Amino acid sequence: MSDEIREMTREFVQGAAFQKAVADAEREPYAVPLDFLRRCVELGCLGMDAPEAYGGSDLSPSEQATIIEELARGHAGLGLAVLVQNSLCGYPINTFGTEEQKRKYLPRMATGELLVSFGLSEPKNGSDAKGIQLTARRADGRDGWLLKGAKRWITNADRAGLIVLATRTGTVESRGRGLTVFLVELSDDLPGLSRPTPYNKLGQAGSTLCEVIFDDVFVPDGAMLGELSQGWEIINSTLEHSRVAIAAQAVGIARSALDAAEEYAGQRMQFGKLLREHPPVANHLAIMRRQVELSHYLVMRAARQEEADDPLAFVWASLAKLIASETALWAAGDAMLLHGGMGYVNDMPISRIFRDSAVLRIYEGAAHIQVKIVERYLDRDKVIGLFPPQAALMRDPADLTPLDEVIAEIEMWQPRSLATVSS
Repeated sequence: MSDEIREMTREFVQGAAFQKAVADAEREPYAVPLDFLRRCVELGCLGMDAPEAYGGSDLSPSEQATIIEELARGHAGLGLAVLVQNSLCGYPINTFGTEEQKRKYLPRMATGELLVSFGLSEPKNGSDAKGIQLTARRADGRDGWLLKGAKRWITNADRAGLIVLATRTGTVESRGRGLTVFLVELSDDLPGLSRPTPYNKLGQAGSTLCEVIFDDVFVPDGAMLGELSQGWEIINSTLEHSRVAIAAQAVGIARSALDAAEEYAGQRMQFGKLLREHPPVANHLAIMRRQVELSHYLVMRAARQEEADDPLAFVWASLAKLIASETALWAAGDAMLLHGGMGYVNDMPISRIFRDSAVLRIYEGAAHIQVKIVERYLDRDKVIGLFPPQAALMRDPADLTPLDEVIAEIEMWQPRSLATVSS
């Protein structure tokens, strides 16, 4: 099934409508890609985490990863818009929402009528997800809550009609035990809400990064997602699920960098022959292909562990995110090198790919956070061997362990048990 989904998505990405959406996004990076989203509805990829009863396509993590990888291979920013709608927003609503909440939001999300954002990061809290300071307090004389504080680096919050919002209902000292999640409907005339101009970011046009400020914004009791002060379970579960999608996005970007390098090396003549015919360049491309395929394997392994309800699936998700995001930036940089001076020209696709790749090591849990998780459960020395090979331009692929042997070894890895790590 995944092969069919990959082929269908690739055909969509290579089509004229998607290519027009790419051109529109690059020309107007802060515009809402409405035509693209309408096409995504036809593909069924705006409701991947929702059951058919709510208008969704109810795809497995492997199938979702396949779609996200191919979309990101075509364009990172457009792919991100689909990713956020699903794994960061559709997943927690479907998993933790009431029947009323599911019926109210999921069908509209699947049709693209309702765009949703995930509100976690704050001005003083990025990687420290348990340190949230935006407060929710009971509203006097009303059946609801008043929200006060700010969120920062929130994807597409300027265009969203709903935000999955992490708040603090307990004391600061209570950390994760004092967090509650709300589904807050956003509009420009909502009293107390302000959404400043999106940040002028480096890459991933077609999606925005925004600040959202809440100054005693009222939400009714029915807006609470899950139980009071049980928000950390929702937040953590969502991040672990979405981490696989982010890793798939990284693989897609890495593949696009490799695509660009191989295409250029097959056209550019140097010293009387094609660039790809020079042994150092051929070796370089072979090493890039090996690393991209390794990252793809790790993503699909993480997706399979989630499908199997493995309690240690989050370890594989963190490993996939760590290696794939490092690979994306490395592949984009080395692909730029293989372009020579042309790689530094903004008109060339590789310059966009390079810009798009930079943020992957930062969002959805920065690289240092993933290292912290992974090395608790897996041997550090083994994991280091999965990172992109340095100085690939001086290496011979034969000097590296064959990829099938690396994968066979990983298949035998057994992460340390939860009980062992906890003790």
